[in-house]
Amino acid sequence: MRAALITLGVLVAVALVAMFGTIQAMEKGSPAAQYNVHLAGTSTNCAIRVTWPITNEFSVSKTGEAVIDVPALPHGCGLVCLGIRLTDGSPRSQKIIDVLQGGSVVRRLSLRELDRLPLDNSGARKLRL
Repeated sequence: MRAALITLGVLVAVALVAMFGTIQAMEKGSPAAQYNVHLAGTSTNCAIRVTWPITNEFSVSKTGEAVIDVPALPHGCGLVCLGIRLTDGSPRSQKIIDVLQGGSVVRRLSLRELDRLPLDNSGARKLRL
């Protein structure tokens, strides 16, 4: 009987922490941005598509270079429990950039991943296919 009461007490405590210690944290949106991207490797019949909030497709030159415009993205919500981030609701973590080759998606990227790509000599983001 005593073990059942202890177990019930622990379950109630966990439920209270989950219910009252969890909040939805508003994430900042991202401003509109323009990225210069250089596709390393084969770049024939390639395109780059931004899929959110509206779909825009950008062509890639024969040298593998493209300039893509990313519109301003609205804010999102993340889930935080007792100061520990459980989910990332940032619009920068959503995979909204598709690299297409021959009409099919060969790579998907988020803005955060795009920002982490290395720069080439001209300042363009270098993306290997």
